Amino acid sequence: MVYLGWGIDDEGIAWMNEVLSQHPDRTAILTFHEYLQATGTRHPLGEKLYQEVVLPNENVVAVLSGHYHEAQTLVDEIDDDGDGNPDRTVYQMLSDYQAGPEGGQGYMRLLHFDTENNRIFVNTYSPYMDDYNYYDTDEYPNKDEFMIDLDLTAQEKRVATDNFAVNVYTNNEIGTVEDVASGDTAEATWTDLTEGEQYSWYATVSDDYTGESRSPIWSFVKGEDDTPDEEIGNGDGNQEEEQPGNDPDPRPDPSPSPDPDPQPNPNPDPDPRPDQGEGNDESEDGQGSENKNDQTTEEAEQNNNQQDESDADQINASNNNKINLPDTATNMYQYLALSLVLLLSGTILYVRTRRQKIK
Repeated sequence: MVYLGWGIDDEGIAWMNEVLSQHPDRTAILTFHEYLQATGTRHPLGEKLYQEVVLPNENVVAVLSGHYHEAQTLVDEIDDDGDGNPDRTVYQMLSDYQAGPEGGQGYMRLLHFDTENNRIFVNTYSPYMDDYNYYDTDEYPNKDEFMIDLDLTAQEKRVATDNFAVNVYTNNEIGTVEDVASGDTAEATWTDLTEGEQYSWYATVSDDYTGESRSPIWSFVKGEDDTPDEEIGNGDGNQEEEQPGNDPDPRPDPSPSPDPDPQPNPNPDPDPRPDQGEGNDESEDGQGSENKNDQTTEEAEQNNNQQDESDADQINASNNNKINLPDTATNMYQYLALSLVLLLSGTILYVRTRRQKIK
């Protein structure tokens, strides 16, 4: 049975066609509020339903309706494959007794399915009157009581599959969230889980109008708990706090790198000590390496000696610049001064000699 209520629209028709197409192997009886008129012909809405639902779906065998006070039956034979021969018979029935005494006295249409004889026996009964058939069967035969021949043989089906699963939905509640607005996300926390164990859960959504929807069952394996950042290195871990002065891997400080571009001192020492050069000579001979006794391997000692020699070379170069500055500029100034003196002397001598000759 597939039913559409009052106020049928295109969306409802599309839904009914979708349901019928999803179950082509099932015999379908359609029920509408309004389909046949009191004259026994289809209402314009009924004609629309006949063209758009009854004809396209070969599994439809009957249509039930009401709205109009009457009892009518319309039978149509339909050629589904277009070969000119009818392939199915559709029984369209109207049964409505609301205009009778006491609002119809509760008469209603009954369908009795006789699967052994492949037929449906139709009649009308009122529990209020405890009486069968609103219309007298002798005066109005086949109006309230008649027979429909229909193949009711059970179809044999075989289901083949390579997988079979059973979902068990329990009532062990994890949490409940109420008054969740449409489009919002509901959250619940599942506590006291064991690490490494598999758990399954599902969700049920319901509204105030008896609507309810249930999700599939999802599974997960409980992992490790998250560790807050402030607990890393403390607490139960094996890491120990590093104490000052307790370096687990002590290493000697590397020798300072020499200045790759030493600059001369603009204020050289006017009285350089003669023993300074001797100290440098000692550094060049490698004697200054006695301060590197912290090294424990021969390779480290060789590296330090080479570094000391490089440092000594840089220091000597710097000291040489401090003591022996070039005299080129001073000599030039002296030569210029001497030339000026000679030039002035020659000029004076020339002027005197010139005057004496004139006298």
